[in-house]
Amino acid sequence: MKKVWIGTLVGMILVAAAIIYYWKLAPKPPQVLDGLASVSPTPTPEELLQWKDQAGFSFTYPKSLKSDIHEEDQENYAHIELTHPEHPGTIIIWAKDTTMADAAAWIKNDKTLAVGTTFDTTFADMDAQKVLITAPKKKVITAVVDDAIVFFVEGEFEDSDYWIQTYDTIISTFAFTTDASTTAQADVVDEEEILE
Repeated sequence: MKKVWIGTLVGMILVAAAIIYYWKLAPKPPQVLDGLASVSPTPTPEELLQWKDQAGFSFTYPKSLKSDIHEEDQENYAHIELTHPEHPGTIIIWAKDTTMADAAAWIKNDKTLAVGTTFDTTFADMDAQKVLITAPKKKVITAVVDDAIVFFVEGEFEDSDYWIQTYDTIISTFAFTTDASTTAQADVVDEEEILE
């Protein structure tokens, strides 16, 4: 009986020692240390610029993008291509004449777009359409028709992590504008006439 009691006591001491060693003395598991080491501060948001186009619209975009306004394109009101030197992909903002009444009709009339998957959306505070195309290249296009002009933003995202966020920024800030400079100039002239 004494031997059983001593054996039980020795077993309990060994178990207690193993628990103390595990909690206090054993090194932390590598995945915990790796997780702590990989924590980094939240990245600073990229500086944004506002594009104001003479075709009557504006949008916000990251400052690091390079723009090509395709001056050689004499057919369209706007043809602005945005690229980034470190992120493969592109976004193109278009403004073109159309005879279609709305974006849904414009998409159905275009054989390339008609094969895509279409969704209702809002663009420039108007009812619009978004179409996803998978072949021959993956593209997303958001379009609205206003005053017989189709305005649309076309995106090809090879580096989707970067471009999807950029595309969403452009779409969410896209707005139709008026020529405020002419109005402001007229107001100044009127004030001068009143003072005289």
